[in-house]
Amino acid sequence: RFARIYPLYLVGLLLDAPWHLIERFRVGQLANSGAEFWASWLLNLCGLQAWVPATPYAMVFNTPSWSLSAEFFFYATFPFVMRGIVKYLRSPRALIAACLAAIVGSTMLYVGVIYWLGYVLKIQPLTNYMVIYYNPVLRYAEFFSGCLAGCYFVVTSRANRYPLSFMFSSARRRSATVTLCLVLSAYRATQIPYSGPSESLWLLDNAIRFSWFIGPFAIAIVAIAKGTTIFTRILETPLLVALGEASFALYITHWSVLSFLKLMWPSSTTTIHLCAFLISLAGSILLYRYVEQPARRWLTKRRGTALAGQVADLSRASA
Repeated sequence: RFARIYPLYLVGLLLDAPWHLIERFRVGQLANSGAEFWASWLLNLCGLQAWVPATPYAMVFNTPSWSLSAEFFFYATFPFVMRGIVKYLRSPRALIAACLAAIVGSTMLYVGVIYWLGYVLKIQPLTNYMVIYYNPVLRYAEFFSGCLAGCYFVVTSRANRYPLSFMFSSARRRSATVTLCLVLSAYRATQIPYSGPSESLWLLDNAIRFSWFIGPFAIAIVAIAKGTTIFTRILETPLLVALGEASFALYITHWSVLSFLKLMWPSSTTTIHLCAFLISLAGSILLYRYVEQPARRWLTKRRGTALAGQVADLSRASA
């Protein structure tokens, strides 16, 4: 995962940093807060910014990279989580129950944190936003449910009948399942947030903002992994495959283009934005081919060589 993600993560940070430093220099912030910005940059370099809900740490250098900061934490815990799942949750029913528990637990956790931050501590809205959106612990249920969905797929891969098998037993049913999941996700994403008068409903609406999507996404991913759907032929076209391969590069570097536009053309036109989008898209494809893939091959090759050396050392020691 390090070989897959970190090289472009570093490229995104390096591309975005100059524009923010120039912007802060122009308004005189570097003179007074230079140490904070460099500390922020180092925090981002180590992928720890999601743990610090304050500017300039979590929202200055390549803002979208907060999700990668959360991912680094997820990957660090992955071996231990999977060991527990494989040991204690061996049946499809247990995996489904654990996923439902994760969704309910996530919602309750958000209720408690939002209430504590907003009603007890009464912290400022920006800090509240960064804690709720960025904190890896609060987002952990999404990752955990993905682990459960992966295990469910493996456990049921050779079975004909199992819990929820009616959703995945044919291409038609898988297509209907994916479509329903997309509809449920789109419904929630387009809903206007509840604003009152009930404080309890407001709290619940905010708490369910993220946990709502866990179930539909987990089910949709399993349905697609189980076999073909009406979307398969479309998703397998060369253009969409190429865009899918370059999607991570686009995600992690597009913010530097936006930062550059904000700095050079604060009142940019639609034409400039369209050109910036096309440049970002083309750049992401080039980064995938000439940075992401070569870096991944180089790092995994070095890791393979190191592991081979360790095996040889163990063999000699045992001999």
